Amino acid sequence: MKKSLFSALALLPINLILAQNSVTGTISGWETISADIVTGMQSPIAIGTVSEDGSFILNLTPEFTAQTMKSIDEFNKNSAEWKASVMTLERAFACYSDSLEITNGNVPVIKLSNFGGYDLADPKEKKIHGSFMIVNNKEFAETYRSYGQYNAIPGYFMDWFYFAEPSSVIGECTTESYAVNQEETYKAITDYQLDFKAGWNLVQYELAEIFTDKEGLTYALKTNYKTLDTLPEGVQYIYFEDQ
Repeated sequence: MKKSLFSALALLPINLILAQNSVTGTISGWETISADIVTGMQSPIAIGTVSEDGSFILNLTPEFTAQTMKSIDEFNKNSAEWKASVMTLERAFACYSDSLEITNGNVPVIKLSNFGGYDLADPKEKKIHGSFMIVNNKEFAETYRSYGQYNAIPGYFMDWFYFAEPSSVIGECTTESYAVNQEETYKAITDYQLDFKAGWNLVQYELAEIFTDKEGLTYALKTNYKTLDTLPEGVQYIYFEDQ
């Protein structure tokens, strides 16, 4: 997702239902056309639909893993210079110390979103209408998407991870970091409370605390990753319209 391509509109969830294999609800403000919900780094993978009246379904199926691997294989066949691969659990949540307890670290990490978001598209026309994130509010979504701007604010977004077998990442990782001015330092802390079951797992990425340098730039100071059973109360759907 490129910030320069989108403008933000808030989508409020109505009658959200989280089932074992799907998430359904109504997105207020989406009254354009019917579209597919797609994700994927190499080629779009359809994972749901949104109707003209805003009702949507986001599918959580085991087949997404095979679709992801197929997409990566096709990319590698057509790329002479770059090769894509799925990260393992221990690589995705690596720490430079021994402070993390990781079980089944060699299992692949299959994530539903693309950088925390989902595109709304017409695959036949090869057109992206926009995208949305599942977050606590619009302000956090905007700052999270503004990569490299050093304007972090507290907030969270939700995502789903698929695992073929139970796995976990527990512990806290601390990294000594420099501000942009190269004068101030801060200890960035990431806390992991990830207890993955076999199948789909709901994960919350939360930026809990920020560090502010003397120029007013802000950075992630305390970040939490944790698995949840249900979506948090008050969760919002933030829509970014393609321009």
